[in-house]
Amino acid sequence: MFAQTIVEAPKNGASKRAAAIGRKQIEKGHHKLLTAALKGKHAPERAAILLAIVAGVQVMRQKIGLSALANVKPADLVKLLTPILQRLIDGDDST
Repeated sequence: MFAQTIVEAPKNGASKRAAAIGRKQIEKGHHKLLTAALKGKHAPERAAILLAIVAGVQVMRQKIGLSALANVKPADLVKLLTPILQRLIDGDDST
């Protein structure tokens, strides 16, 4: 649903209004839930970055069909993404 909102915006005119509607849905839904689940400093920012990474990978893999992502084994994709996502999930008390 999250990536679908992003992908469908251009099909629907990509107007400022469409962007505002999508932003509101994302902020009230996925972003709010993920922010609440994260501990530490910059939780809203880390949640937004996590959502952006997930959406970007999903769009490039499933909608655009970028070969390197579309053809990768799911287990390999997990190995590549886990350290990046885990760092954002865990946060860093020094920042």
